[in-house]
Amino acid sequence: MSNQLVWLITGTSSGFGRDLTLAALRRGDKVIATGRAKSINRLADLKAAGADVLELDVTAPLEDLRQIAKQAISLHGRIDVVVNNAGYMEVAMLEEATPEETYAQFNTNVFGPLNINRAFLPYMRQRKSGTIVWLGSIGGWRGGSNIGLYIGTKHAVRLSESLHQEISPLGLRSICFEPGFFRTEFLADGNRGDIKSRIPDYQQLADSTVATYRAYNGKQPGDPKKAVEVIIDVVKGEGFAKDKKSPTVVALGRGFICVEHCIFIVDKNALRGLTISITVVSTNHIFRCVEKKGLDFMKFNAFHNQGTCSLPVSSLLCPSLVNFLIDYHILVD
Repeated sequence: MSNQLVWLITGTSSGFGRDLTLAALRRGDKVIATGRAKSINRLADLKAAGADVLELDVTAPLEDLRQIAKQAISLHGRIDVVVNNAGYMEVAMLEEATPEETYAQFNTNVFGPLNINRAFLPYMRQRKSGTIVWLGSIGGWRGGSNIGLYIGTKHAVRLSESLHQEISPLGLRSICFEPGFFRTEFLADGNRGDIKSRIPDYQQLADSTVATYRAYNGKQPGDPKKAVEVIIDVVKGEGFAKDKKSPTVVALGRGFICVEHCIFIVDKNALRGLTISITVVSTNHIFRCVEKKGLDFMKFNAFHNQGTCSLPVSSLLCPSLVNFLIDYHILVD
């Protein structure tokens, strides 16, 4: 890949999509910012900053998306990075959600991105170069009342790993970035789906959930502008990612495991042996896995800014340690 990349990003009217567009432009890349018809007027400032703007609805029929892909390719002759960022959170108890709402949630968050990939991969295969980026979520690691449909979609986008296995022999990559808790507009009224309260038995839980969203909105610990810089570093192999093996799954921010102020890489292949090897890339504090909620963790420390420690697989008594099955976990505040 050349140093200057051409990005196509879906869902750029707000949140990570908007921040990623502006960050990539600042770093000298070309960006095609896309949005649905009803939000396209919100991309004017992105165009003023240097982005190309295209109308794109990820739920459009595949043939329509192929025509948009052809139009996008004509702008700069290629697309190096496709970012599947567009999505939303349906708010409803699983029993209350209608079949139509269920399909719409998966259509936007999963089926649409699959069609986006189908539209652009032929051009990448022809050049034997390109990266497909997926935006997962910490929600894909855990359950949650009132947002089960959204969580299901974020479980599903881990099919990014299967895609990577299919396209990597062709010189392409698929990377899933899974944000934790960041100060985007995601939880704001009007951005998340409207609450669906149709069964009185669920009303109290539904009210409590919405109150939690409103109280937490804007107070999340993560800075999205820092997060998108990490995404660009990983895609371009710059910054902390320079000379590192390209990952397939990157967890961003807090909420994944008991870690303080560190960046680390986990070698999943080590699971096939007797140990899990954890390479500490950068830390100003001791990296420590400790007892939590009465569960028996094996304690270990890494006291070095650069170094490796090993943990016997037989000691992994806490199911939460399955979260080590990621390539990178990067704390971004």
